[in-house]
Amino acid sequence: MNETPIRAVEMVRAIRDKIYEETKDLSREELKEFFRREAAAMRQERQGAQPEGQSGRRSEAAEPPPPPGARARR
Repeated sequence: MNETPIRAVEMVRAIRDKIYEETKDLSREELKEFFRREAAAMRQERQGAQPEGQSGRRSEAAEPPPPPGARARR
């Protein structure tokens, strides 16, 4: 069992540095649009990987989970 360890810190730094380089010269509005486009692309990619009929989204009627330490509603 020779498994290569995941180098999470290095991965996060590389991702963060790449995003910084792509966005360092953008205005606040351009930065918002950048993240909107990236989020939309990720949602579409995720939906393409889901089995048919499962979007990975909760229904409108679903309640969000209670915060840690909060009492459950009855």
